[in-house]
Amino acid sequence: MEKIPVGVSQCLLGEPVRYDGGHKYNHYLTEQLQDIFEYRALCPEVSIGLGVPRKPINLIISDGQTRARTSTEIPVDVTDALSDQADTVARSLPDICGYIFMQKSPSSGLFNVKRFSEGGVQLDRKGRGVFAARLTRLMPLLPVEEAGRLADNNLRENFLIRVGALHDWRQDVAAQPPANALKKFYDRYQYQVMARSLPAHFELAHLLAASTRQNISSTCENFIPRFMAALNRLPSRRGNVQVMMYLRDRLAAHLTRTERLILSRAIEAYLHKHLSLEAILETLRQHLRNNSLLGVPSRSVWRDYAAHTNLHTFIFS
Repeated sequence: MEKIPVGVSQCLLGEPVRYDGGHKYNHYLTEQLQDIFEYRALCPEVSIGLGVPRKPINLIISDGQTRARTSTEIPVDVTDALSDQADTVARSLPDICGYIFMQKSPSSGLFNVKRFSEGGVQLDRKGRGVFAARLTRLMPLLPVEEAGRLADNNLRENFLIRVGALHDWRQDVAAQPPANALKKFYDRYQYQVMARSLPAHFELAHLLAASTRQNISSTCENFIPRFMAALNRLPSRRGNVQVMMYLRDRLAAHLTRTERLILSRAIEAYLHKHLSLEAILETLRQHLRNNSLLGVPSRSVWRDYAAHTNLHTFIFS
C-alpha cells in the first residue's frame, strides 16, 4: 500500500529531543498509522541549533507582538529562526499531505499555548507556536492537527479524511488534470462536503458545472482551496442526516416499500442518537452496492486507507 507523506513533531516518535532530554512518544501514531503514513519528522528547536537538554523557550508578549525567547539568564529571541525553519520545511517537503504537531509547544503548538509578560507572568493561553503558525500560513491547504487532539474520534477522523483527500488530489488531479478528472474526484467526496456544508457543496458543484476543457487549470486553482476549507469543518449530525436522506431518495426506485420504510426509520433513529453512524452507513453501502449506485470508485490506496482506519465516511466504494 502506498504511504502518504506526513510531517510530524519528532518527539512524538519517541526521539529524545525535548528541552528536558525526554520525548512524547505517541502510541497511536507509531502503532496504528505507521502502515498509512510515511513520517517526515522534525524538531524545529533542535533544527535551529538549540541543544538537548536546553532551557525551554516561552512565548512573550512584547510591544503588542508575540515573540519566542529562551528562558536563559540573558534571553535570546528565536522567533525569526523558527519562522525561517518553517520556510525551509515548506520548500523541502512540498509533497507532505498533513502535519501533526506537539501540543502546548511554543514552537509547534497549534492552539492554546501559554503566553507570558516580559516579567514572566502568564497572561493567557491564546498563543500559537511560532514554527506552526508560519508553516500553516505558507502551506494553507495542508491539513494540520495536534497529537493530543487526535484522541478525539471526530477530530482524528476529520484529520485523516483531509490528509487522504489532499493526497488523492495530488495523485489524480493536480499534476496534469484531464478534463474529467476534477469531476471524478469530487464524485468521491461530494457526500463528505454535503455533510459539512450544503452551501459549500452547491458552490463547488456550480464551479464544476461552469468548467470547460479550456479553463480546467483555473477551475482547479479555484476549486482546491474551497474544497479543503469545506473539509476542515466537522460534519454535523443534521448534515449527515441530509446526506442520508439524499441517498435514500436516490435509492427510492430500487427499494421495496418496506425497505424504504426501514431505511427512513433508521435515519430517524440516528438523528435522535438511537443508532450509530457506522450501522446506518453499512446499511446504505449495502443498498448502493446491490443496486450498482456506487458511482465512481476511488483509487485503491484510498480504499485501503479507509478500510484500515475504519472511517465512518460517505465514501461508498
